[in-house]
Amino acid sequence: MAHTKKKPAKKAQKKRRKHVPVKKGQEVAIHKQPVESALQLSNPVQIMEFGKVLKSYIVANGLSVKIEDKDYPLCGAWKFAASNFGLTAVPVELIPQHRQGEYITLLYKKQVFEGKRKDGSAYKYEKDVIFFSGFSHHTELIDRLRVQNKVSKEITRPYYSYKCVVEVQRNSDGRVMTKGTSVCTNLEAMKAGFDEYAVMGQAQTRTISRALRNLLEFVLNSAGMEGTPGEEMPPPETHDNYTEPEVKVNNVKKPTLREDGFKALVERAKKGEKVLDKARENLDLTPEQIEVLEAIEKPQ
Repeated sequence: MAHTKKKPAKKAQKKRRKHVPVKKGQEVAIHKQPVESALQLSNPVQIMEFGKVLKSYIVANGLSVKIEDKDYPLCGAWKFAASNFGLTAVPVELIPQHRQGEYITLLYKKQVFEGKRKDGSAYKYEKDVIFFSGFSHHTELIDRLRVQNKVSKEITRPYYSYKCVVEVQRNSDGRVMTKGTSVCTNLEAMKAGFDEYAVMGQAQTRTISRALRNLLEFVLNSAGMEGTPGEEMPPPETHDNYTEPEVKVNNVKKPTLREDGFKALVERAKKGEKVLDKARENLDLTPEQIEVLEAIEKPQ
């Protein structure tokens, strides 16, 4: 039986696409990707409009601290503003300023502060507040302060200090627009409880705000904010709501007045001395004792 030879399959011919000539400049328009442009620091209209957006963002996210009716923007507010103008703050260097084996001593004393409840009523509360932070080797000074003040608490801990350098870079080309430097240490009263990592982190946060302020202070001003970063301000409780001078502990029982002491008080009242108000403040008088003294001091 004769075998028939199979004919080889014809190769599929590729269809040639018809070449369409592209006009000069058209190829750029085809391949170019649309890029959203950042706001311009040289455009006052954009800045004033953005100020309204920025204020809403800060209020909604709690990115400011209020001190004496002024709003101080925190780091997140500065970074948000920078991103809208095509800027990024980049920490480039973190330098330790402390030496190993250095210690600080913190001395606290009781102070009274005034707060407000949700219903608007005022109340007072006590709190341990640092009145001295310094190097532990200053023993003579620390001993003298212990004698001169009623120390409620004393802490000794390692000393940490870091300096940070931050560059503000333009996102479009990486150009460095400005720099900022700042330092954080646990010798500061509000940083006294910080461990080393926290001091390092706060140094970076503080420096980012400081560097961005060099370019964006007037932008934050347009949102009704102060130009000083909130991280550089002392806490609100050291300002308007501080009331000190005398510490009164409500749960201390007043002493009672014995019979001989009450007789002496009556004699002073009979001589015309006003003793009742002071006695009420400092002594636990019985209703009968109050009635007797009121009768003596009552105008005839």
